[in-house]
Amino acid sequence: MSLTYTDIVTVVILFLLALRGASEGFWRSLIWPASITVSYLIFALSFATSRNLIMSGLAAVVASFLTKWLLGLVFKRPSDETPPPALLSRIGGIAIQLSWSTALALILITCLALAPLGQFGLGDINDDAQRSHAYGLIKPFIVLPKNKKKITPRNKDLQAMADDPAVQVLLEDERIRSLIEDKAFLEAAEKRDIQKILNDPRIQELQKDPTFLVKIMRIYATLNTAEPE
Repeated sequence: MSLTYTDIVTVVILFLLALRGASEGFWRSLIWPASITVSYLIFALSFATSRNLIMSGLAAVVASFLTKWLLGLVFKRPSDETPPPALLSRIGGIAIQLSWSTALALILITCLALAPLGQFGLGDINDDAQRSHAYGLIKPFIVLPKNKKKITPRNKDLQAMADDPAVQVLLEDERIRSLIEDKAFLEAAEKRDIQKILNDPRIQELQKDPTFLVKIMRIYATLNTAEPE
């Protein structure tokens, strides 16, 4: 398995950040992760009390800048007038930079792999991220939400659905028939491969049809009104 563009970009960025950690030392390398942590805490506390997303976001941004500014005053950048960081400090700086940047990179790669970018003509980014070594490392730990509600309609409910004009019209739609007769699509649906389903051009085309969405919602309502046995 060769390196993908996602892998190459990730490795280059991590290498540059490792060099930065070595040049700035342990304490200055703590500034970025500390500011991110503080901004997250401020956002969480602010949103928990105010329920105002915009104000909480602004408070988090201000807290991040203030944290970086204050820590920058305490831990000054090495210059010609100050001695360079010691070897142990350089190693610590590399460790800090690689730790927090790797965590952020894995989160970003996961978002690129799972986000329905195909709807915006960016499906190649999805594919590249999904084939990357980085995503392969974290994929076993990703648990996608599943619908715990099982719908088990009885025979009379199935008959009611079959008699529903919306269902009949839907099944006569050539676009739907092409999906039903596509073994690869049915296999993806059986495996609940949401990413593959959403990236299918036929699904993307159907999503643009408001009448199709109305029919789906009507069928969904029919299923949900079925009484459990």
